[in-house]
Amino acid sequence: MNIKSHSIPHHVKFGLTNIIMTKPIRICLLLCVGLFALPFFNEELVINAPMDMMFEGISLIILIYIFLTSYRHIREINSLRWGSYLLLGSRTFDFISESDLVDTWIKQLDFMDNFLEDTLTQVSYMLLAYGVTQIIKQHEQASYTDELTGLYNRKYLNKIRMSVFELVYFDLNNLKTTNDTLGHQHGDTLIMNFAHLLKQHLKNKEVAIRVGGDEFVAIVHKGNGEGLVEALKQDTQRGSICFSYGMSQGHVNDLDHIIAMADEKMYEMKKECIK
Repeated sequence: MNIKSHSIPHHVKFGLTNIIMTKPIRICLLLCVGLFALPFFNEELVINAPMDMMFEGISLIILIYIFLTSYRHIREINSLRWGSYLLLGSRTFDFISESDLVDTWIKQLDFMDNFLEDTLTQVSYMLLAYGVTQIIKQHEQASYTDELTGLYNRKYLNKIRMSVFELVYFDLNNLKTTNDTLGHQHGDTLIMNFAHLLKQHLKNKEVAIRVGGDEFVAIVHKGNGEGLVEALKQDTQRGSICFSYGMSQGHVNDLDHIIAMADEKMYEMKKECIK
């Protein structure tokens, strides 16, 4: 009977090698080697509970790995960065205090013992919790933000807070022609310029949303739509931006209907411009 040996596929070997050779893994492997060597120095370090020290060390190494692999993300948020530093310090203290040499010395400073073991950990958790909250808010904000213009994107239509409002639907005229003749970069510049003008004329709690390639929606207080359009006309009359628009008003519960009405009026104006 022939027995076939099954070797690990080359791509799996290559993937494992890449994982093992990453800097955080190499550092943690070296720490693991040092950790498992500690039992040989029980007498010198006066370790009465080597298994406890082993578990504390493993927890610390896992924390160090998490810190190293995520540092480029957390370093931009102060609360996360300092929370990580404090937690690493607290866990390091827990680890080294498993040695009676350190434990006996530190217990002579009762305040320092409580501070390093309890207070530092609690402060680090509070900072980390605050940092995670910041990340969640940033990701939520990014999910509602248009990358090109910095305005809200279409998803934000579900977040409208005004109950009664006026909606102005804008469409930039001849953008396709601009893209075809001058290039998409020039077209993007027109879109960004219009977005900037639109945003600077908004009043408190009013929002501007880019709903499509060259289409924008402004949610403004009732009665402010005409003033917004006139301000934009004055700003764009000397430039190369030309737009069509349609207005509608109503309650937030009828948002889809309001958008459809404004969109229809905008296209009627656009047809007139083409003629």
